[in-house]
Amino acid sequence: MSNLKHLWLIDVDGTILKHNGYLDGNDELLPGVEELWNNIPKNDFILLLSARPTKDKKKTTDFLKSHGLRFNGALFDVPQGERILINDIKPVEGLKTAIAWNVIRDLGFIDENLNVTLTDEYVSEKQAKKDAKARAKLETQLRADIKEEYETKISERNPVVINELNYPDSYKNLFKIVQQHIQDPTGSYSGNPVLLNDIVKQIQMLTDNTQLIGLSEADDVTDNARRKGINVDPIIENFVIGAAGRITTWDVAENLSGPVALRSIAKRKQMKHCLETGRDFYYIDTGYFGNGKSKKYHRVTRNAMQWLGEIEDRPSDRWEETGEKLKKHTPGSKILLCPPSQKALKYWDIDLSEWLEETINNIRNNTDREIIIRTKPTRTERITTNTMEQALADDVHCMVTFNSIAAVESLINGKPVFTMGPNAAHHLSNQDLSNIENPFMPDQDQVYDLVKCLAYHQFTVPELRNGFAWAMLNGKA
Repeated sequence: MSNLKHLWLIDVDGTILKHNGYLDGNDELLPGVEELWNNIPKNDFILLLSARPTKDKKKTTDFLKSHGLRFNGALFDVPQGERILINDIKPVEGLKTAIAWNVIRDLGFIDENLNVTLTDEYVSEKQAKKDAKARAKLETQLRADIKEEYETKISERNPVVINELNYPDSYKNLFKIVQQHIQDPTGSYSGNPVLLNDIVKQIQMLTDNTQLIGLSEADDVTDNARRKGINVDPIIENFVIGAAGRITTWDVAENLSGPVALRSIAKRKQMKHCLETGRDFYYIDTGYFGNGKSKKYHRVTRNAMQWLGEIEDRPSDRWEETGEKLKKHTPGSKILLCPPSQKALKYWDIDLSEWLEETINNIRNNTDREIIIRTKPTRTERITTNTMEQALADDVHCMVTFNSIAAVESLINGKPVFTMGPNAAHHLSNQDLSNIENPFMPDQDQVYDLVKCLAYHQFTVPELRNGFAWAMLNGKA
């Protein structure tokens, strides 16, 4: 490279940050990046390129700035394909001004990546020798810095994380071997290279009929997500990773015998098949509470769509982490009717219009109170202008629903609830509409016990991914 001022066009994912780490909120700076940055001349111009959506630009650039990485600009939403650089050759020096440096994804600037030589043809032999000397000095310094980081940070930190995961020792040992292959494939530092064939053999030995099978069909991933490189249901993927399982389609999974993980009530065929054959399934959907602008919590239930077991005695920590507060019971005059979707009722072979007509008639036979029918708003409305909390605060006497988790929200907001179908709130709800004038309303201690229990049946994406959810659901945490 010449002594002129340079323009550095640097990719983000897989080059300086762990590939797609932002998808689960775990961006991670790759080894050697800071050292490389320190050796880029201060006057050089740095422009970052990323296929990440523009909405994630600020979060990504703030993360880079927090690690002291300077840059002059950043372009997001660029195509994922090849980056083609076209530039001229300077006529006097014969200097080629287009340089390409391809690095191995997620390896950082160690081993193979440092072996990439930025060679160019120069007319001036003196200049070529000068550049080669400067380049050799840079690579020597980078190797020294990165080897120290590898030995003091990477090799010591990551095994500790693996040891803390809720996996059998056999899986932990496999993870360590895979990690070693990724970080030191040639055995340069450990002196013990790990061959891919050895890893494949160990994976085959660990695969058995008890392994969790996550279902992800083609229509589970939107076209927009596929354009971003997401090819499987990300929530299912994270849960499967945490359970050391595998992902496939129902056509394949139906002929296997391991437990199944699935998301969406639309998979009623698969759930009914599991129930009929005595096969365990884990149903994943929106959490019971604590979700704001983003779906932070996801409920996971074995062999049901909501927790229907007894109210367990649980600590209050996870409930308190949601930031939700219980409200005292307040009287009202209106009946808030929250019908389920036809997609939900189809599981029970119930027609929505028939259910709605029958339910309204039953209410009318027992009260002349005003009935407010609240069809499910869009997600944007549910978290901004038309929240369930606002609906319940509008002079509501009680709520009537089928299996909606809104029943839990009703109790949290101090309103009695009638549930006509399987529901996590069924222990504290009413089922007989003849009591609609004087419904049972549990006291706050009873509701507190319920929400503490349910808080241990919903999980964040990191908890799905790190094995905590799997361990909790199987009584190992």
